[in-house]
Amino acid sequence: MNTNEQEWPVFGCRRYDEAQKNEIVLDTVNEIVNAVKGTLGPRGLDTLVVREQESEEIRGFVSNDGGAIINEFESISSDPVVEHFISTLRAQEDEYGDGTTTTTVLSGELIETGFELIEEGITATTIIDGFSIAAQRTLETWDEISIPLASDGEIDRDRMEMIATAAMTGGDVVSWPLEGLSEHVVDAAIRVADWEAGTVDLSLIDTQAIPGGDVTDSTIFEGKYIPKEPIVPYPAAPLEGTALFVSGKFESPSPNQQMRLTGDDVANVHRDTATRKTKWFNDLVTELADAGVVAVFSGQAVSVSDASTLADAGIITVQDVPDHHLRFLAHASGGTVQGAIVPTEPIKHNWLGKTSITVPNQDIGESDEWLRVEGIAPEKPDAMTITVRGGSKRMAEEAQRRIKHGLNGVRAAIKRPQALPGGGAPEMAAAASVRELAPRIDDRRQLVVEAFANVLETIPATMARNAGADPTDQLLAIRSAHANSNDRAGIGVDGTVDDDVVAENNALDPMLVRTNALVRAVELANSYIRIDDIVYNRKPFEPERKSDQMDQEEFDTAMTVQDD
Repeated sequence: MNTNEQEWPVFGCRRYDEAQKNEIVLDTVNEIVNAVKGTLGPRGLDTLVVREQESEEIRGFVSNDGGAIINEFESISSDPVVEHFISTLRAQEDEYGDGTTTTTVLSGELIETGFELIEEGITATTIIDGFSIAAQRTLETWDEISIPLASDGEIDRDRMEMIATAAMTGGDVVSWPLEGLSEHVVDAAIRVADWEAGTVDLSLIDTQAIPGGDVTDSTIFEGKYIPKEPIVPYPAAPLEGTALFVSGKFESPSPNQQMRLTGDDVANVHRDTATRKTKWFNDLVTELADAGVVAVFSGQAVSVSDASTLADAGIITVQDVPDHHLRFLAHASGGTVQGAIVPTEPIKHNWLGKTSITVPNQDIGESDEWLRVEGIAPEKPDAMTITVRGGSKRMAEEAQRRIKHGLNGVRAAIKRPQALPGGGAPEMAAAASVRELAPRIDDRRQLVVEAFANVLETIPATMARNAGADPTDQLLAIRSAHANSNDRAGIGVDGTVDDDVVAENNALDPMLVRTNALVRAVELANSYIRIDDIVYNRKPFEPERKSDQMDQEEFDTAMTVQDD
């Protein structure tokens, strides 16, 4: 095979053969993997990302969230491999909120392994078949060793809280003592679950980072902070009563125009309209006050005069509230969001939500214009906010991110109530099973299946290395434990082997997250193994008439291709 870069002058392209393609792809893949590999596991380290933005300001942040780190590449790289990786990882993050780092590491290892097998003379089709066989055996093994999270239709709350704690802390409960919040996280996720549809609407669970105090001071309340203030200040806050949620406008009565109007008639109509609107609106305000309404939340702009009329009746008005905030507040208070308020339909009490409105004294954001709207309906509302505390803004925001991971973990566990041990235990169990399968395959796919088993072991090996332990020693110890049918042996917090990571570390992972991370990694790797070569157009082709490499006929042909 010719390994030299080939010019395709007619198309303005360069062609890279398979060996060059592998080198180009692998360099980019390794860069992506190395960016997040160190964050894997309970003792995964933080990564400092510093880059110059378009505004020439320097952006810097510290995180051990592989998804957040990878997302930084999205706006600064146009590399097609990076874009492909990011789209795959974003799909994992958007759908399950976790497993991004595992997907990245497995994808990178599978791509590198696949390219090495190609260099050894194994065809791409054979490698893809072998990966598929091994992946299927891995999923079967995980199903065999999975831990149920429900029995007879009842959720196992203790195990669900273990899922939440593991997702929030990564197993390191010393650095992040969030176990006390796991009960709130599980309760919140269950309350927004639609069991018949098999969905969990996390948009009805808000998290708000508030600097000050300790992460253990975090609390939950039925309601939401909104970055708004009343149009007309009303000094009587806190308020308690009912609230009206309107996404449209207050539609005043309009005159019946059945005839052609003169100039004088127009003036009279305007006067009549204003009078009718004033009377209707005053009657509406009286009706609202009689119903105990203390606040109107509107998705549209409200005039100062209308807001003043409402304020005179003891009703505050908050305008331009986004639709998703209106929906959230209505859920939290037991009300319903209405479209436009029109004269033909009286106010109904089942529209109104029971609320308590206060001005929080915490430093919630850059602006002090915040309201805390809390539902006080007799039954537990299905919309709530977890207030996340931290000694600094950064610590509070990091705790907030971890709590979101906990919510995502519980959501995945509710959607598929099965779990796997953490600490790389399921990868080791699957690696043993895949190796047992390999000798039964009587062609070159056997080599591919065995190589797949080695890739699976990179997960516990990376965890051990990140915790400061020797990965080779720990892999040998885990293999020995799994050879004795100990499927829950894995890497503990200190990087050494625990005989039962579930019993010793409460390390449980949602099975749905792990299986989808594996499937996405295999699909991503196979997509690059299928590529035979690269045809690369560096820039739009503009041939020169005096080129030594072209005669007039070649030039005309090239221009015809370009025009087409």
